[in-house]
Amino acid sequence: ENRSSGLAAIGQNSHDLYLFDLRFSGVGSQEGLELARFARKCNPNVPIFLMTAWGSDEVENEADELRLRFLEKPIEPEVLIELLRDAGIPVGPLY
Repeated sequence: ENRSSGLAAIGQNSHDLYLFDLRFSGVGSQEGLELARFARKCNPNVPIFLMTAWGSDEVENEADELRLRFLEKPIEPEVLIELLRDAGIPVGPLY
């Protein structure tokens, strides 16, 4: 919904994984990366995926440093399913 509610949800709840959009609130923002940093701090062992259509080497390098799985849009469903399975998240059949 917004940055504040995202931070509150991360800090108050346990999650099996996180999936953030780099610019979820609009062009020019990188709030998804900020939320991913906070999620990594609160939950160091939970898989975190950061997706974007606006990738850059700088963002990809930071994602690597934070141990995020970096995804560039568009993301094929089969690729996402495979990444989730590789992260240990149980996923049923695609179709």
